Amino acid sequence: MSAFWTVSAVLLLYFMQDSDCARMIFAKIGDSVILHPSQTFESMSTITWMHNMNAIMQWRSGGRCRLDKPTGSLIIEKLTVEDTGKYNPEIDSKILDVIELWVIKPVPKPTVSVECNNGKTVCDLTCEANITSHFGPVMYRWEAGDKLLSTNMKISLTRNNMERSFVCKLINPFSISSSDEVLNPIVPQEIQPAVVAIPIVLVVLFLVAVGSYMRQRNEQKQAQSVEEANSKRLSLSQNA
Repeated sequence: MSAFWTVSAVLLLYFMQDSDCARMIFAKIGDSVILHPSQTFESMSTITWMHNMNAIMQWRSGGRCRLDKPTGSLIIEKLTVEDTGKYNPEIDSKILDVIELWVIKPVPKPTVSVECNNGKTVCDLTCEANITSHFGPVMYRWEAGDKLLSTNMKISLTRNNMERSFVCKLINPFSISSSDEVLNPIVPQEIQPAVVAIPIVLVVLFLVAVGSYMRQRNEQKQAQSVEEANSKRLSLSQNA
């Protein structure tokens, strides 16, 4: 789980730096958010919030949005993707800095497609999902067990890749989703237990049969030796 938060932090930092001068805020669909003005005022006589250059003060009286008069902050509840956009307040005729709000959905579960050459010496695995801007910044992550292999959408496998299986993950600032495990199409997989068990059983039966035969043979030799000894004693007693 620590990897998820690390990747999320990287995504946030990257997109915040890439958003010109606007303050960028990420929020999850269905949550609430508070947009604060870039400075404080001892008193305010007029407050107007703009969303994509449209005044939204009518939201103050009800619905999902309201205004915190002491601070001039805009509170939006039950966020939808339509709330995404640029917000800026005008307080006492002073236009303040722009805040860019990005409302995003949890990432969907990805699937993996596999394409190999005829000899199955090279195979491409592609992480597929219907990704739109509504999911915000999304990062791909290929893993084999605890090992990170790539952060690209596609990975290419050769005979040098000895990992048994692979998983593709999609990550955005608020969610992570994993594909089903995909077996390595190049490396032969482990033999099925039943296939292994049959030869083992046959070997055990063979060893049991050999052991039984050897034991029976030893018993016959011992009986024969006893019989020969008895015959010699009988012959000696008769000669005496």
